Amino acid sequence: MSGELDPCTAIVVRGGAHKDVAAVVTRLRRIEGLGAPGKMSVGAADVVPPADESEVLHAICEDYPMVHKQVQVASLDALQEAGYDLLDERSGDEAECHYHIAFPEPVQESDVEAWFACFSDPVPNPAKEA
Repeated sequence: MSGELDPCTAIVVRGGAHKDVAAVVTRLRRIEGLGAPGKMSVGAADVVPPADESEVLHAICEDYPMVHKQVQVASLDALQEAGYDLLDERSGDEAECHYHIAFPEPVQESDVEAWFACFSDPVPNPAKEA
């Protein structure tokens, strides 16, 4: 799961089932208020045959690790088309699949709505099913 990800094959995973725009805006503005760029953590990896998307989703959820019972999935291509870049800023012992998504500053509700629109409805976290 290392190296440059291919927008045509990579999936991006965010933990949780909620799409609470106000909560995310508040969180990102708090980060901005500390002088740091507003970012959200995600897991991401390429879907490379013979693995299929469900296998890669399981690997991301396990390696990240995603603690939520449900996750949401987007294609990297959809996120990039919406104006979001995947940032490889891993440090320390963070998993190879750990990335950040940076938001425009100052973040607006429409920015978070556009980000949420890229993701699927929540699905069970496959790493929590076993």
